[in-house]
Amino acid sequence: MRKPLVLLFSAFLALCFLNACAKDLYQRVESRKSFFETDVDHRAYVKKAFVVLNHGAATPFGPAIDTLFLQSLVDTIDDEVDHFVAVSPHSAESADALKSQDLFSTPAQIFDMAQAARMQGYHYLMDAGVWQIEPTLKKTGTWIFRKERGYLRLVTALDVYDVFTAAKLLSLVEESTVKISPDAYESLVAGLQDGLEIVEEELVEHAVRLGEQAAEAIDGAPWMAVVSAVEGEQVTLAADGASGLKVGHRLAVYEGRRIVTGPDGARFIAPGYQLGRIRITGIESDQVRAAMETPADIKPGDIAAAAE
Repeated sequence: MRKPLVLLFSAFLALCFLNACAKDLYQRVESRKSFFETDVDHRAYVKKAFVVLNHGAATPFGPAIDTLFLQSLVDTIDDEVDHFVAVSPHSAESADALKSQDLFSTPAQIFDMAQAARMQGYHYLMDAGVWQIEPTLKKTGTWIFRKERGYLRLVTALDVYDVFTAAKLLSLVEESTVKISPDAYESLVAGLQDGLEIVEEELVEHAVRLGEQAAEAIDGAPWMAVVSAVEGEQVTLAADGASGLKVGHRLAVYEGRRIVTGPDGARFIAPGYQLGRIRITGIESDQVRAAMETPADIKPGDIAAAAE
């Protein structure tokens, strides 16, 4: 009886010894915030948008309609969002990589454009469209009261993309039909000034409504900048001298190189964990220089956020 007890006790001691050997001699736990756990610093950094206008409506009014719609849209967002700048493909400061005439046709083009835009210091891509300006005549009423009435139908749209993830932040369509007189209808068809004034008034209202919704989304998103180059512990950010950054400001850097592919072939950046913090050391016209506070595995494509 004693022998089995001895064997059982020996096995128990052996198990305890093996368990002790299997344990880590030293265990380190590192708590790192993910990008989506960032506490945003609401300092006044400038958010830049690259705005493309796609005009699908055939009208006799030419580029005047496009210019008015785009300007009204940008002015509305600018009024609602502090420190906002919009650049169009026709602007002198527009980068060559963003001047293609067909930028939003496929998911691959959207992803590539978002990557190019963030490397140029932009935060958003905005695809605005005037898709329909249609004057029509309809007979309404009954019997002797039946008469011909004019109507104007407008359709505009706005898509906003976040260049740091290549994801669509907002997608809006604005539609309206307004009653006009037969004379106004004739003016619209002929492209006369009276008709242009009617279209302009309605387009401005569309632009304001779209702009207010876009401003709400943009204002609620954090300011960020992409890491464009790393040399040792020196980091360069794709941000310009007008970004609002100052020497001495501290930013948190998050992994921003992980690409996720969707079922339709669309690609997105999935920001990861915090890699480290940097301190701004120099501001130039086309870039911002910074230094790592401690050595970190920061690489081009990572995302610097104004984090508390």
